[in-house]
Amino acid sequence: SRWPSCSLVWPLSPFVPKRFGPYTLLRPVGQGGMAEGFLAQAVGLEGFERLLCVKRVLDEHSNDTELIDHLVDEAKLVSRISHPNVAQVFDLGRVGEQFYIAMEWIDGVDALKLLEACEQREIHVPIAAAAYIVREIARGLEAAHTTTDEEGRPLGIVHRDVTPTNVLLSLEGQVKLIDFGVAKNILRSRQTAVGVVKGKYSYLAPEQARGETVDARADVFAAGILLYELLVGEPLYPGTKAADVVAKARAAKIPSLRK
Repeated sequence: SRWPSCSLVWPLSPFVPKRFGPYTLLRPVGQGGMAEGFLAQAVGLEGFERLLCVKRVLDEHSNDTELIDHLVDEAKLVSRISHPNVAQVFDLGRVGEQFYIAMEWIDGVDALKLLEACEQREIHVPIAAAAYIVREIARGLEAAHTTTDEEGRPLGIVHRDVTPTNVLLSLEGQVKLIDFGVAKNILRSRQTAVGVVKGKYSYLAPEQARGETVDARADVFAAGILLYELLVGEPLYPGTKAADVVAKARAAKIPSLRK
């Protein structure tokens, strides 16, 4: 595939459902370098059941205080954003030494899988569908960008990782934005060091690729990149070397859509 790796891997060995605190983990749905996700089931009184996505820190990182802080921050952030285009967080907890968050389960695929499937079939995402997906993401981003605290003061939330793997498409046609793990807001006392680039390289706004301070406009720019790729069916910044992709992101030379 020409698309950037989503940095997720799925275990090939069979998975046996098991208890994890108040949840039953049914099957893995993805694993990154720091955390793993599972389709999980919560069981309540009188046979009440609910499917959730449980995201937990890997064992080898259970003592990484910075990572735990990021997970806690993500849960706090998303719990403040109430919008149908942002996947909701229902629970934050710890089982033994493993921290986790329980999130809304979206039965479907992410936008990367949609792009890859179209590439394999040599077809394009319909223009109306591409516009619909990005319109819904823009609505979710607006909700995040305008979220305030209890006294009405803006929280300054910036997602900073609006990429195809963080855009989920449900089988019912819902579009959900996930993974505010690299979001920056005034809840955090520790700020990202100047010059440090966060987010996936292929979807960086120019100022983000330069390691400068970013605001909500960086998310809008990334949504524009996603729209471009859904329409064209090719990556905006092709390349396999991080340095080359970052250089293209800094230059931000956008080819003609008509061409």
